[in-house]
Amino acid sequence: MEEKLSIIIPVYNDEKYLKRCLDSIINLDYQNLEIILVDDGSTDDSLAIMTNYAAQDERVKAISQQNLGVSVARNTGLAQATGDYIMFVDADDYVLSPLKIVLNDEQTADLNVFGFESGEEQKVVRAKYYDADESIHAKTMMMENPTQYLTAWGKIFKHDLIKKYNLRFNTNLRVAEDGNFMLQYLMKCETIKFSLPVGYHYSKDTESVMTTFDRKSEDYLTALEESERNLEGCPAEIQKAFNTYVMMHFNIIMVHETFASANPVKYSLKIKQLKQLLNKPIFKEALSGIKLSECHGLRMLPVILLKMHAYRLSSILFIVRAKQNEKQVED
Repeated sequence: MEEKLSIIIPVYNDEKYLKRCLDSIINLDYQNLEIILVDDGSTDDSLAIMTNYAAQDERVKAISQQNLGVSVARNTGLAQATGDYIMFVDADDYVLSPLKIVLNDEQTADLNVFGFESGEEQKVVRAKYYDADESIHAKTMMMENPTQYLTAWGKIFKHDLIKKYNLRFNTNLRVAEDGNFMLQYLMKCETIKFSLPVGYHYSKDTESVMTTFDRKSEDYLTALEESERNLEGCPAEIQKAFNTYVMMHFNIIMVHETFASANPVKYSLKIKQLKQLLNKPIFKEALSGIKLSECHGLRMLPVILLKMHAYRLSSILFIVRAKQNEKQVED
C-alpha cells in the first residue's frame, strides 16, 4: 500500500500511555502517513506531549478541543485527514511491528482487517480477500462477532468511501459508537480483506465501558435502535446477522450491568430486570429471529437458554462471565 495513511488518535488524559502509542507508530518507519492527535480537553500533560511530538515530526498534527467525547474527537480527525486511507488508534493502545506487513501489501480493499492482541491473548484472523460478490459473507460474520470485529481500531478504511457517504461517528451515542460506525461502513464497502499479521495491541491498562459497572442498558437500546434504522432495506442476510448482533449486546448488558457484582439489587430482581429487557421490542424480535439450529459455539449458549425460557440457567453464565471480567480488571 503506497497511498497515504491518516492515523487518527483521540486523546483524553492519556499522558501515561501516549508516548508509547506514538513511538510504536513512528517506529514502523512508514513515511507516507500523517498522525492526527485530537486532544479532547485533557487536564493532564497530554497536550504538551502532543505538541512536543508535532514539533519534532512534521507528520504529526496536534489539535485541541474542549471535552466533547471520543466520537467528536474522531470526527474532528476525519475532517482534517488528507490520507487515502484512515486508521483509528486509541491513545492507550499501540501498534505492533507486523502492521508494516499490512501497510506494505500491494493488495488492498475497501476495508482491511488485521489481527490484534488483548493482554497475552492473540486474535488472529484467517487471511482471505472477499470481492464484491463474496463480501456479504464477511459482513455477516463480523456482525455476528461484534466484540472481535466491529471495533473502529484494528482496521484500515478507504477514505474516499467515508467522504462519499459522509460517514461519521454518532455523537449522540454513549455506547456502541464503534459498532454503529462499522455497520454503516460495512453497508457501503464492497471489498474486504483479512490479513494474518497481528498489528495492534488492545490495552487493558485503563478501565472502559466494557470493563466497569454502569447502568447503560438504555444507552445500548438507543444505539441498537439507531443501528436498526441504518440497516433498513438491507439484504435478508444482513438483517439476520443483525439479530445476533443485537443479542450479543444483550449479553454485554447482562454481564456488565445486570449480573455484575457491583449491582446491589437482589438476585430475584436481577432476573426480573433480565425479563423486562428481553421484552423490549428490539431484543424480543432479535431472539425470535434466531433459530436454535443456527446457534453454534459457546457465545450462543445464553441465546439458546433464553429461547428455552431458562432464565436462571442463563443467569449463571452471565454471573460467571461477570466474575471473569472483574478478575481481569483486578489483575
